[in-house]
Amino acid sequence: MRANIAAFIDKYTNLQVIQLDTTTQDVITTNAGAARVGGVETDIEGAPVRWLTLGLKYDYLDSRFTQFLINNGDGTFTNDAGHKVPFTPTHRVTASVEAHTDFAIGAIAVGGDYTYRSTQEFTAENDTPQAIRDLTAWRGLINLHALWSSNDDRWELLLWGKNITNLHYAVYAQSAEVYIANGAEFFDPSKYLYEIQPGPFRSFGVTLRTKF
Repeated sequence: MRANIAAFIDKYTNLQVIQLDTTTQDVITTNAGAARVGGVETDIEGAPVRWLTLGLKYDYLDSRFTQFLINNGDGTFTNDAGHKVPFTPTHRVTASVEAHTDFAIGAIAVGGDYTYRSTQEFTAENDTPQAIRDLTAWRGLINLHALWSSNDDRWELLLWGKNITNLHYAVYAQSAEVYIANGAEFFDPSKYLYEIQPGPFRSFGVTLRTKF
């Protein structure tokens, strides 16, 4: 068995963030102030028998702005510290299994992995509706693979399947109300319309590699 555990704290000053202005649809760079990112990374791998390898990884990430100045538009600024840094999920767990054995013509390994990832924010203001944020979670992303490699390591044949359960999740989302909402809808926080960029759908493939 092999186990690795790492803990870290990163502190950022003069931090900038890139955001979409939903009013003008311009991508702008703004000053966010400062942030603290801390977490724990764990990785455990074991071989209970010669032909089987099991793995488990868990990552915890706490990322917060310690200073986040928001321009109120009237010459004043609000220090809205405590918001999560965008695109930083708090939890991520991956479990993996692989069976492997040697033959006269090479080695074969068959396995897969399962990943859960918690939700993440899209904006520094953390103002994305909860229903949209829920779409960012990976509630069981499964990948499979089967690998043959020659005894001299010159040839490899890989059969793979990614996201085989065809899990639908959002990689990015942005507000689209400015295009079609009327005045009453635009200023009603209970109504929203978002354009969502989905993650890669289910795919299968074959990869052949050789070394010269």
